[in-house]
Amino acid sequence: ANLSPLPSLPSLMAEGGGSGITTLAVLQSLAQARHRWGEHAADAIWDSATVKLVLGGLAKLRDLEDVSRLLGEIDEPTRTLSRGRMGERSSSTSLRQVPVMPPSVLRTLPFGTGVLLLRHARPVVIDLQAWPDRSDADRLRAGRAEVEAIACGFQRFHRQAAIGRVHRPLLVAAVGQVIEAGGRDDG
Repeated sequence: ANLSPLPSLPSLMAEGGGSGITTLAVLQSLAQARHRWGEHAADAIWDSATVKLVLGGLAKLRDLEDVSRLLGEIDEPTRTLSRGRMGERSSSTSLRQVPVMPPSVLRTLPFGTGVLLLRHARPVVIDLQAWPDRSDADRLRAGRAEVEAIACGFQRFHRQAAIGRVHRPLLVAAVGQVIEAGGRDDG
């Protein structure tokens, strides 16, 4: 929301999937989304995401509790020992429901660990690998450099167009270059 606040993100998330549009929204927190788009739109963004990856560090109790409830509950056996007036002992075992992952555990997930929530599957705790440590890191660096170069060129054209120095056909060519580069797959 800080880098590129897209005003239409809530409707794009809600309606895009049915149109074959895949949207990736990355938020530092749900509070950030509520601040940018409002309560109802932030809820729409969250609810529309078919895949959610929750990392540690959230601090808003409401959000932590909501995620904890999404993860579900498990039955935990609880044993009770008691002693009667005459000294007789008895024990009983009962089940109580506890969160799979309480808010305090969610908040303190270690760096590199996340909870993956898929629409039609049970939650999974996953270990993430930093991209510089991946075997394809060199290819990722090259791809990032290419995208950044194209974006810088596009920004330069856009600034020049704003002051009337670029003719429309040239600006359209620059946009076409960005689209062509974004659609290319070098394997």
